[in-house]
Amino acid sequence: MATLFFVVSKLLAFLLQPATWLVLALLWAWRALRRDRPDRARQVLGGTLAALLVLSVVPVGDMALRPLETAYPVRPALGEIDTIIVLGGGEDIDKTRATGLVQLGPGGERMTEAMALARAHPEARLLFTGANGSVRAWVAGETGQPVAGIFYDQMGFPADRLTVEDGSRNTAENAAHSAALVDPSRPHVLVTSAFHMPRAMASFARAGFTDLTAWPTDHRADPLRLGWDLFGNLDKLHVALHEYVGRAVYALTGR
Repeated sequence: MATLFFVVSKLLAFLLQPATWLVLALLWAWRALRRDRPDRARQVLGGTLAALLVLSVVPVGDMALRPLETAYPVRPALGEIDTIIVLGGGEDIDKTRATGLVQLGPGGERMTEAMALARAHPEARLLFTGANGSVRAWVAGETGQPVAGIFYDQMGFPADRLTVEDGSRNTAENAAHSAALVDPSRPHVLVTSAFHMPRAMASFARAGFTDLTAWPTDHRADPLRLGWDLFGNLDKLHVALHEYVGRAVYALTGR
């Protein structure tokens, strides 16, 4: 069942990409032309062009991301910490393997912010949770990913304070596997991207965590202003849609 959920979620994520909508609209228009229906083709192309013009100027992605990213305060006051739990997703596994150098991608602040937090709280352990969650890795049978271990070792982080859990392919598995490695009743801090924090906190609560403080980072939303940024707006809209739909699916499936 977990594998089926993983495959379906990846398919849904693909369908939620605005770029996918654009390609499907162009295919629709092409099909209409092939069927000698130029009026329908013009309607589809006109609607697609209008949508692109709006998305190029109006910061729809920023507006969608803002409620997610402001759900939890930045750098809240902390008391005693047992474990700093950082979710994977900020590392670029494929480029790291290709170059031999640690490569961080969008979301790399998850790892760097967790490092700063761990240094400020030497009493806390650091738990990194996350595998290579791509479909390609799943098809190839790849397991685990060494990027986190290499990164924290190169940063001089003590190995006896670090645990790398490299079997989780999604947020629900992050939560369940983390609950098996630490005492969920102890005070912990969760580090992940701000837009992802509401879904992550809900999943960890579902897994039994009762004293968990959100530590959001990697904020993507910019101040709301009109401008010309089609690709930036499309990317942010995709991130926001992925989270909103993900939260709904997780709620419906008890994750």
